[in-house]
This record gives sequence, C-alpha cells and structure tokens, in this order.
Amino acid sequence: MKKTEFQKRLTNSLMEAILAEVLQDNSLPCIRFTSKGRTVRLQIGDGMDKVQIYINRSAEVSYMLYGFCGNNVRRIYYSYGDNDDHEDVIDKATEDFALLVKAFLKNKDLHDFTEMILTFDRDNTPTIERYLHLYDWDEDEEDENL
Repeated sequence: MKKTEFQKRLTNSLMEAILAEVLQDNSLPCIRFTSKGRTVRLQIGDGMDKVQIYINRSAEVSYMLYGFCGNNVRRIYYSYGDNDDHEDVIDKATEDFALLVKAFLKNKDLHDFTEMILTFDRDNTPTIERYLHLYDWDEDEEDENL
C-alpha cells in the first residue's frame, strides 16, 4: 500500500472509531479533524487536557497527550515500512487509539498519564487499561475503609 493510501485509510478508520466512542460515551467533547499541508491531525479535548493524533505525508503516525501537570511530548507510534502489513497497522492503531479515546472520555483528563508510551510493535492494552480504570472504585473496598 502506498503512503498516501495508507494515510487516507488510517485517517478514515480513526475518525470512525473516535466518533463511535464519542457516541457510545454520550458526551460532547471538542473534536477537531484538520489537514494542513499533507499532515492530518485528529484532536479530542480542548484546553489543558487533549489527545492529538498525527498522520503525516511520510505515513508516520505520532501522538501527543496534553495534561495539566504533564510533559507534552510528541511520540512516534509507527514509522512506515514498505514491507509492513499495512492492514494490520491500521487495525492495531485504530484499536489502540479508540481505547485511549474511550479512557480519555471516561476520565475527562490525562493527569499523570501524559507519559504513556504507545507503539505499534507492542501490546498497549495494559498501559491504556490502567488509565481506563484509574477512577474505578470497588464499592466493597470503599465500605471497608469508612
């Protein structure tokens, strides 16, 4: 798959997955899909806490997590390779970023999680799951502490 085709297909897949998470969450976050030059930016959230996903013309996929107390560093998720299984990359990136957006919508902030490192070549689910369940409280445990 050529780089431009990869960029288009990944962008469409991510947009569908992000919108599905927003509709399922039944919230109204600020969502922006922008294209400048040949770089696509998908942003969820606004102000101090937001998730930005970039897909540039070289088909590199990167992201930035903005939080009130965190370091805002752009990290590379995937660098295009001619011999890679691009369908696999699209599926995995969509799955990872949809789970990240779901966690962000649930928790409403990225406090202490701007350091999350997500990459295509590893299982990111445990990292994102830790963030997803950050504010889950076991009711029995809570009662014992009272």
